[in-house]
Amino acid sequence: MKKMLLFFVVFLAMMNMTTYAQQQLVAGKVTGSDGAPLPLVTIQIKGTTKGTTTDANGNYKLSIDGNSAVLIFRSVGYQNKEVAATGGSALNVILLADNKNLEEVVVTALGIKREKKSLGYSVQEVKGDQLMNNKDNVISAMSGKVAGVQVTNSTGMPGSSSNIIIRGNQSISGNNQPLFVIDGIPIDNSVNSTESNLQGVQNSNRAIDLNPDDIASMSVLKGPAATALYGIGASNGAIIITTKKGSNTAGKMNVSVNSSVTWSQVNKLPEFQTKYAQGSNGMYMGADVPATRSWGPDVKNLTYYNNTSDPNDPNNPGNYLWSYLGNLTYLNDVTDPSKPGSTTIVGHKDPHGTGAPVRVYDNVKDFFVTGHTYDNSVALSGGNDKTSYRLSLSNQKNNGVVPLSTFNKTTVRLSADSKMTDKLSSSATIAYINSGGTRIPQGGGVSGIGLGLYRTPITFDNKNGATSPTDPRAYILPDGQGSQRAFSGFGGDGVHTPVFDNPYWSINNEQFKDEVNRVMGSATISYDAFKWLNISYRVGGDIYSDRRKQPYPLYSAIQPTGMIMEDQYLNRILNSDLFLTFHKQLNRDLDMTFMYDNNLYSFYKENIAPTGNNLTFQNFNNLSNAVNILAFEGVFKQRRASNIGDLRLAYKDQLFLHASGRVDKSSTLPRDNNTFFYPSIDLGWVFSELNALKNSNVLSFGKVRVSYAEVGNDAPIYYLYPNYVSAFFADGFTSGITFPFATANGNIGGFMANGTTSSGGSRLNNPNLKPERIKQFEAGVELKFLKNRIGVDVAYYRKKSIDQILAVPVSSTTGFGSIVLNAGEITNHGVEVQINATPIKARNFSWDIMINWAANRSLVGELYPGVDQVGLGGYTGAVASAMKGQPYGAIFGNKYLRDAQGNMVIEDRPSEGAGKYGFPIPDLSKSVSLGSFNPDWISGIGNTFSYKNFSLYALVDIKKGGVMWNGTRGALVTYGRAKETENRGSTTVFKGVAGHLDDNGNTVLAGKSNDVTAVLGQAWYTGNGGGFGPVAEPFIEDAGYVRLREVSLFYKFNPKLLGATKFIKGLEIGFVGRNLWLHTKYTGVDPDGSLTGAGNAQGLDYFTAPSTKNYSLQLKLSL
Repeated sequence: MKKMLLFFVVFLAMMNMTTYAQQQLVAGKVTGSDGAPLPLVTIQIKGTTKGTTTDANGNYKLSIDGNSAVLIFRSVGYQNKEVAATGGSALNVILLADNKNLEEVVVTALGIKREKKSLGYSVQEVKGDQLMNNKDNVISAMSGKVAGVQVTNSTGMPGSSSNIIIRGNQSISGNNQPLFVIDGIPIDNSVNSTESNLQGVQNSNRAIDLNPDDIASMSVLKGPAATALYGIGASNGAIIITTKKGSNTAGKMNVSVNSSVTWSQVNKLPEFQTKYAQGSNGMYMGADVPATRSWGPDVKNLTYYNNTSDPNDPNNPGNYLWSYLGNLTYLNDVTDPSKPGSTTIVGHKDPHGTGAPVRVYDNVKDFFVTGHTYDNSVALSGGNDKTSYRLSLSNQKNNGVVPLSTFNKTTVRLSADSKMTDKLSSSATIAYINSGGTRIPQGGGVSGIGLGLYRTPITFDNKNGATSPTDPRAYILPDGQGSQRAFSGFGGDGVHTPVFDNPYWSINNEQFKDEVNRVMGSATISYDAFKWLNISYRVGGDIYSDRRKQPYPLYSAIQPTGMIMEDQYLNRILNSDLFLTFHKQLNRDLDMTFMYDNNLYSFYKENIAPTGNNLTFQNFNNLSNAVNILAFEGVFKQRRASNIGDLRLAYKDQLFLHASGRVDKSSTLPRDNNTFFYPSIDLGWVFSELNALKNSNVLSFGKVRVSYAEVGNDAPIYYLYPNYVSAFFADGFTSGITFPFATANGNIGGFMANGTTSSGGSRLNNPNLKPERIKQFEAGVELKFLKNRIGVDVAYYRKKSIDQILAVPVSSTTGFGSIVLNAGEITNHGVEVQINATPIKARNFSWDIMINWAANRSLVGELYPGVDQVGLGGYTGAVASAMKGQPYGAIFGNKYLRDAQGNMVIEDRPSEGAGKYGFPIPDLSKSVSLGSFNPDWISGIGNTFSYKNFSLYALVDIKKGGVMWNGTRGALVTYGRAKETENRGSTTVFKGVAGHLDDNGNTVLAGKSNDVTAVLGQAWYTGNGGGFGPVAEPFIEDAGYVRLREVSLFYKFNPKLLGATKFIKGLEIGFVGRNLWLHTKYTGVDPDGSLTGAGNAQGLDYFTAPSTKNYSLQLKLSL
């Protein structure tokens, strides 16, 4: 027995020795064709599941059985390579870039890089250099470049916000902006507003703080399947930004310098009449009346008053000054309104007239200036095989087309990566941003520059002959009291204040100042515990303060007694992720990756907003100057804890299955119902990998994909509990606490829930809220032909948002204005097409074309029993709403009365008088949909032509369909300033049927077509035919356009020529133009604008500041 046991021991030992002797070590390095080491290359022994991966320096070691084996080298973005290896020898391998999938590696959710062909959903990437043509705002720079992404750029004011919507709006009353993520950390892109977005200044969304020079790439994750790993935070899609990092330069430092100067001009304005003077019913009336409208006589029939006995005195016609009322008057009558010279414009037949023609002023053209932007940045980068770094500094100074408007931004960013051991690595990035400037009120407020500027009659000079926009002669009267000089006289308070501010008063005395100090960054540590397990931890945050002040001095139209608003915000986002990533080659054909992530997220916002009213002194913008001070303070907190699982299976590098699940726990949801699960599954099949197609000369690549996913929105902060604030909001327009007395609209005043104003009433909490949920199905196909010369990607999606969180009205007898409930749904479905082609590719010339096209249809479903419409924002005449059976954001207002066949009913009773008899009748029985801002489709067509060292790029941006309410035109019609009112006195016969409304509001038809000749004039335009009338229909206009969004021409100097300088490695100079050409039927400012900025109520134009066209010279230098 002992002998037998000894025999087996010796036998096993010999077998082990034999096996050991047969195993041989193969080692080497894997690099790209440029010699750079390739990390994380998968190396597999062919026919087995054994393998390894290269380290950060491209090195590897692998034991093989026997003296030889075939090794398969695989890496994302490179061609697979099979190499015969001999045991005991060094094997260095060079991998070539995969021409079929070149540049097809994209950054997906949680910052994970994936090979694009493995994805079962749509992702589109924008490279950093594609954002450099528009450095003002990275969101604006995306216009026309991504299918299914609609960007609206609000105004041309410096620092203006941009609205971005991906595949339609998801939430009725909540946020519809996508999540922004930088280097794996969510950041804040909200808009802090001091006043209503219908008036006041145009605020910034915080993505404006990002420096395009620091961005390496931007991935747009469009649907829930792509964003499911982010759960609640990314229900509206996600913009994943990867910043630039250092690289291995063998210890040498690279220096890059970018510098540009940009000139900006207004690109489009409304048309104004230049024929009729200030006044009413054909009579001249000046500021002393005061008259605010331009319904006076034809200016050619007017002359200046001559205050001497000799009307032919040659010294008189030019000897006039501006009186304290704002009138043009004779020199000796500056301060005495009782003298004849106070009324200085008279009819040309007046015996006291000089006969000198009254001058016509183009106040709009004289007001706007050429803006200038100076942008400079420098970056230092370098590294070795262990460490890399990049340090950048940038500065932008933007002076806008509105005088004295500015926006400045300074950014410092530092990033570093370190390979501490073969298994342990780390990276970190941190950025500091200082931004802000001087903003000018716009929009619907009486202190907005548009109201005072566009309504100014042609006979009044806003600038009073001044050549500088800061000259006080333009806006202050010489009465010794600082009274405001404006065409509307003292209609504001009857003593010192006009109805509308002189625009020069606004830009000098009502400057909104803001300053943001922001720090964002992240740190990551990664440890390869085993070949199949990686453990990493990432922590980061985004913290900023936003301090702002808005003064309205004494005699401002919006607040004649003066007002000062201070507004301070402190925002903080903290985020951490613990990742466990398992990777295993299950067999020669099947590869598995599983990732677990524990995510912790917290949000904190603090807002303090004191407002001072009734100022004591002029030109002292300090709260201590206010007699009454009201204050608002709000603290908003939110936390989420999440667990995420993500499984990926790849079969034969052609069939890819991906499934994920996320469990979110939110502090804004009920304690017993605050945990929710969001699943996602997608499948992609690269059928071009089939043997029958693999070597096709026609089809280079083919893939079909399908996915289903769910994500959601949690409840707004504090919707669970009845929190209260005092009755005034932080705009300073209320007079204080009114509790327990009823407000004007019947709601209980005093303390308001959730920061609402007394006009909206308190909001009753709901402890049973659940999150809004979005479900989406997506299918797509991706094809490439002729060695990737032509590429087509088509996607179809259908998504449904349910359990919308709405404030549903309740009886005021409850003491509340509304109750928060889960009710309502929105459906979006659409098609997206991306086409890339290279029609010409020669030795010295190439032509590349990019086309994207997308159409989305949205529909609001059930809301809540008894609730058919939820207002999103607007004015009395036009309101953007979510209404059952209509597209989201449809604009509602009144139309003219029509019969059953759709013919307009024209008033047939002469007793109705001027402006009504022979004119269309308003239908006040109901407010109806007048159209939607949502386009029929959008498209971008980009062409790049390269000839030797020249590169020409042009991007045409198209929006087909969609409407906008031109409230500006409506107001200008009422005020007699619109171009179309020059036809006053002309006649027309309105097409329609004759009829009227009886005393009970019933339509009575005469049984014939209208044949009454109507005289167009003041009665019609200031009544039912104007913007202040009850009908919005005439002012709904097509907002579609075709524009040359970008054009650039660059020349890159020959490196051989630069070699003579010894220190210049690269030099490129170029020209960039933006919005140089626009074709649209819209008669107002650029229809790409939006009064509400990034708000949900789009398609509203009411004295929105104009957009700009820009010309830029750029220099790029590498040292």
